[in-house]
Amino acid sequence: MKNIIFKYVISTIFKRINYIFITFFILIFIFFESEYTVSSSISPTPQGKTVSTNSLTTALGLASSNAYFDFTDVINSNYVLQKFLTSSWVNSEDNLQEMNVFTYYEIDEDEELDSSVRNRIAVNRIRNELLVSTSRITGLVKIEIETTDSNYGKALLSFIQNESVDYINKIEFNMSSQKINFLSKRISQIGDELEKAEYDLQLFLEKNKNYSSPELQIQYLNKKRAIEIKSALLSTVSAQMEVAKIENLNNLPAVVILDKPYILQVSKLSTMITNLILVYILLNFFIIFYLFYIRFTSNDN
Repeated sequence: MKNIIFKYVISTIFKRINYIFITFFILIFIFFESEYTVSSSISPTPQGKTVSTNSLTTALGLASSNAYFDFTDVINSNYVLQKFLTSSWVNSEDNLQEMNVFTYYEIDEDEELDSSVRNRIAVNRIRNELLVSTSRITGLVKIEIETTDSNYGKALLSFIQNESVDYINKIEFNMSSQKINFLSKRISQIGDELEKAEYDLQLFLEKNKNYSSPELQIQYLNKKRAIEIKSALLSTVSAQMEVAKIENLNNLPAVVILDKPYILQVSKLSTMITNLILVYILLNFFIIFYLFYIRFTSNDN
């Protein structure tokens, strides 16, 4: 066993492996940059996950607007990402240099390059690096990005959180206001229809004080049924109106920022060196074991 190890140590293969790993060590020291995994979370509120299941309100188009919302489309939208192109942040690792998306991604700012093209390139770079996942059970949206500039990651995720949450909550608020306006108009319309139906029944009774004939009884029942339907409908819509007003007064947002951007993980130089040393040891161990196996099998033959 000692002879095999000694022969391997003085062999050309061992020397070449050493040269390769020494080169890797040098390259790591020269080009290594710490990479940060920055993470944040957006959570739907209980109101934001409520879905109306009342068949009547659904038929009337009054179903709650606070249905499950796919935040991923908003987060990755041009509406949100293009707004970030005008933002800047300070890179503390680079002598407090002010950075923006174009300097970070080293996108050419030559005047000959159309601004829309530069913006599209920058947005695509951001979108490709963003990792967005949604929990099917809780609806929790987790946003992550791996970057060499932790300040960039925090600035980006913070901006995306604020813009997407404001956008979604604004939509929910507008839909709630539209719902109240619609219900108000519908109540007024149903009230007019009910008043008309009652007046129609009043005229019928004034003209037909004795409506014992089958034909007149059918007319009476139809007019009475129309009033009952309108009354029930008015009662239901009025109840929906009160619920909508209460929801609007509560002003509970559809989504909230659960976790502000924070550094989840950092790739360190010591970790890479440790992994490289481990690979180096395992590779040599495998080669020695292989040489021993060949020697052992050859002796048996």
